[in-house]
Amino acid sequence: CKYIIMVMMLVMTVTTFVQVIMRYVFVAPLTWPDELGRYLLVWSCCLGSAYAMKGGLHVSLNYVKNKISGHGQNVFIILVHLALMAFFIVCSKEGYQYAAQQWGQTTAALRISMGIPILGVPIGFTIMFLLQVESFTKDLHAMRAVGNKSDV
Repeated sequence: CKYIIMVMMLVMTVTTFVQVIMRYVFVAPLTWPDELGRYLLVWSCCLGSAYAMKGGLHVSLNYVKNKISGHGQNVFIILVHLALMAFFIVCSKEGYQYAAQQWGQTTAALRISMGIPILGVPIGFTIMFLLQVESFTKDLHAMRAVGNKSDV
């Protein structure tokens, strides 16, 4: 994910630079770099969100979690995981449906299906859902391990 995002950012930078040179030096702007930049930005933001989630870089609710003690903290953690997974499922489902609806429409400059840039959103949310499931499973195992140690 990281390298794909890096390539997207590089392509956005190069095409934007080329567009500026074409527009202001040669007074012959190209039609496609602006559109490509917008669509790459959508994809890089969606994949970047998943990458940030994998690295634990998103804002978390640690302050609230730390104010709760004992069993309540575990309940809070479980509720947060379930709420996030539900949110990611809804966003993924709606995003895939919207991309499918827009698949027949083509973009103005690149002449590609509008579904392609839109797919960045549900794919990003699907990846985040899978990462959330992984994190939830780890937290459940950690809670069980702590619970088993306190029973001894």
